[in-house]
Amino acid sequence: MSSKKVLTAINIICFIIFVLIQSLIFFLKILDYSLDGSRNGIDDVIFYIGTYLLTSIIYLIPQTLILFNNKTNSNKKTIDKASKYLLTVWAVILFIQTFIIFIFAY
Repeated sequence: MSSKKVLTAINIICFIIFVLIQSLIFFLKILDYSLDGSRNGIDDVIFYIGTYLLTSIIYLIPQTLILFNNKTNSNKKTIDKASKYLLTVWAVILFIQTFIIFIFAY
């Protein structure tokens, strides 16, 4: 198996793990709002974004390794394309979930 396929597989696996963990945290937070009813406004939103970014380390570490490996790898374009799409999805998930948390926090 070539290094390109290995890096792409690691990238996708880490992204799936990140999405599963982040979705669990998101649904637990929404469940907490619906059961408890305690809303702290902007503090909840900031705390949620911090939790999101902390959880993102699972995904962003492989991205960093891919970027460093691309300097010496001849298969840059394929890996960069996969990383670009996954990073775009990562950002979209952040904005959508933060918007939903913002709605529930108020």
